[in-house]
Amino acid sequence: MADPTPVVGLPDAEYIELHNRTSNVISLKGWKLTSGNRSILLPDSTIPPGNFRIICHRNNTDLLSVYGKVIGLSSFSLTNDGMALALYNKQNQLVYSISYQKKWWDSDKRDGGYSLEMTDLNNPCGEAGNWSVSPG
Repeated sequence: MADPTPVVGLPDAEYIELHNRTSNVISLKGWKLTSGNRSILLPDSTIPPGNFRIICHRNNTDLLSVYGKVIGLSSFSLTNDGMALALYNKQNQLVYSISYQKKWWDSDKRDGGYSLEMTDLNNPCGEAGNWSVSPG
């Protein structure tokens, strides 16, 4: 959710979700998230197999906790018109990256309030073709 305003059903808060598609618990201790040219270490937390974690600014954890387990970061922001995001494990190996673009949103939903969602979790490298605008 790069551009939550105007609000359309969800809180006015930027976030991303991480999904554990493995059969093992993933410890995020020592993992790093980069957004644009900023990098932040993730706190010591876990994601059980098949589960999600919502990543947001710590000021928005209460707003988003009704939707699932939240990891609040001291620094977190997304740009509305595209950004490179990357997730690195504790060995500094790239686990996932995406460079979303404003044109991925339907033209009538580009002014905000709609998140992007991965349509096929088993095809994480599908780029634009594997992302759709949330229904609201």
